[in-house]
Amino acid sequence: MNFFEDELMKEAVREVLHQQKASTTMLQRRFHIGYNRARRLIEHMEAVGIISGKNGYEARKIIMDEDEIYQKFLDI
Repeated sequence: MNFFEDELMKEAVREVLHQQKASTTMLQRRFHIGYNRARRLIEHMEAVGIISGKNGYEARKIIMDEDEIYQKFLDI
């Protein structure tokens, strides 16, 4: 999957940075999307190293440096 295959990806990454955490529920509520789409966004952010893996019911943490996130994914 191309990082920007889902047109919502940039906005989802910005929201994760703003909230300083990531969860499917947060994305569902913020963007009024279904669970499957929110899950795909979260899983893709994990796959490229932006956020941590699943840790029970806790929200995922941002593990990539914010400057690196902007440089690689948001300054396009």
